[in-house]
Amino acid sequence: AVSADTTYYYRVKAVNAAGASSFSTSDSGFIGVVGPLITANGLVGDVYLNIGDPVTIAGQMMNIKPYAGVEVDWWVVALANSSWYYLDSSMQWTEFNGNLSNCHPVYQGGLFNFPATEILNTTASPTGLYKFWFAVDYPMDGILNIDGPILVDAVKVTVQ
Repeated sequence: AVSADTTYYYRVKAVNAAGASSFSTSDSGFIGVVGPLITANGLVGDVYLNIGDPVTIAGQMMNIKPYAGVEVDWWVVALANSSWYYLDSSMQWTEFNGNLSNCHPVYQGGLFNFPATEILNTTASPTGLYKFWFAVDYPMDGILNIDGPILVDAVKVTVQ
């Protein structure tokens, strides 16, 4: 697990059939996720769970300087097998028909950083594919425009 705005130091050693090299000189790396991040159980990308496993979906906003305060729409959308949902401004999951013009933003207002915040806490059931998107688009107009200026992150949960 890594955190944004943190410098990490690492040393590398190569190993093959001929043996092992010595450690490289110290080097550093920086992870700088910009905008929305959505996770399942703290993981990004593809997450695999068994039926009955706990699952927590969380979103956070990071590294938005110099855009702090710019008025935007924030969206959280989910596809649960073949059913579509969006997180509304009351933090309730609302089913819709998959047409993005029929969902509403979870928040409208100035862009700001916020820590990981739980948006769903449940147990994994039934089997299938669940995908969650966290998007921020501009301008703040209540329209989710995937072809316009947008930052988006997704996590896919497969329940086996």
